[in-house]
Amino acid sequence: MDTHVCTLKKDLYGLKKDSRAWYERTDEYILRIGFIKSFADANLYMNIVNNELVIILLYVDDFFIIGVQCRTLECKKMLEA
Repeated sequence: MDTHVCTLKKDLYGLKKDSRAWYERTDEYILRIGFIKSFADANLYMNIVNNELVIILLYVDDFFIIGVQCRTLECKKMLEA
């Protein structure tokens, strides 16, 4: 039977600064690989190659990638790096 309980003074996961750091690093990388950030939404990125549009939308810690299948697969590979 456990008789000791430890209380954390600070959360280890989900801190505001953690999500901000993740977003800043992700934003920097997406821009570096050739995407352009939307003026209307800071979480929306676009890239057009050979008249084929690829859109990345960041939502919390998820990526939504929309576009022609071959371009979305190419984009996924770039994001895995």
